[in-house]
Amino acid sequence: MGDLNDLMSQSEKWGLHPHLEGLIHGFCDTLTECGLLQVHTVGYPFTWERGKGTMDWVEERLDRVVAKEGLCDAHIQAHVYNISTTTSDHSALFLDIHSRLDAPRGRPPFRFVNVWLLDRGCREVVESAWDGLAQVGLQDKLIGCGDKFCRWGGDRHHKFGRDIGVIRKELERLRGNRDEDSLHLIKELDGRLMRLLDQENAFWKQRAKQHWLREADSNTRYYHKYASTRRRKNKIAKLRDRDGTWVEGDVMSSIVLEYYNNIFKSNGCMVGEVLDFVQPRVTQEQNDILMRPFEAE
Repeated sequence: MGDLNDLMSQSEKWGLHPHLEGLIHGFCDTLTECGLLQVHTVGYPFTWERGKGTMDWVEERLDRVVAKEGLCDAHIQAHVYNISTTTSDHSALFLDIHSRLDAPRGRPPFRFVNVWLLDRGCREVVESAWDGLAQVGLQDKLIGCGDKFCRWGGDRHHKFGRDIGVIRKELERLRGNRDEDSLHLIKELDGRLMRLLDQENAFWKQRAKQHWLREADSNTRYYHKYASTRRRKNKIAKLRDRDGTWVEGDVMSSIVLEYYNNIFKSNGCMVGEVLDFVQPRVTQEQNDILMRPFEAE
């Protein structure tokens, strides 16, 4: 924790001259070699500045907290707060490892897991749900289908490691056997292993949201680390209300609700005056065609 005096990407600098790519790659490689992950920082992205208020003003993120993977997993709720100071050109960092950010949450919304498409039972789940809800509308069918997926999918993705280990152990036991039954079993197990590896990779790829990586990058450990970091980063610690006061806990729900209730409300704008300046592009004949009732053909 402290001033590590280097950057992990160009986005961690604002101002004159980009940072040397060689230094960025060297710093990232060093963190990887040491098995260190960055703890998510809350607040302003830069921690050091020079030439404030001038044309040569430069800001960089030189200060950070990194930790071993085991520590990050043990304190998944840990956050670092970036606190501006007036007596130094560096910010102060406050590491909070307590669990006050882990407020109880309701049932999470349904999310389709891409890895289900690689499972042969996926289609059967959809067909079963669709046939069982023949008398209801599309929206209710989708909800019912989602419920069936939750019950069917459940903790399947948590069993990849166990199932892969079992198959690999069995393949190791069969090594060297050349009889027809053993060869047939080896071929079957090898196919199941490749399918499980593809499923595991697809699951962590979706969780990590790293769609720019190529299919060949089957580094599940990287996806797992990235997903864990992303989960920590997406937690909202506190919100600022209308009066500028920071609030935490259950009170945040009312602030979010108020924001979305008011976001599309008019604030006194005269819509009619605005529309007077909009030149029509649709003729009356075209409008009559667009407004006519739907016809089967």
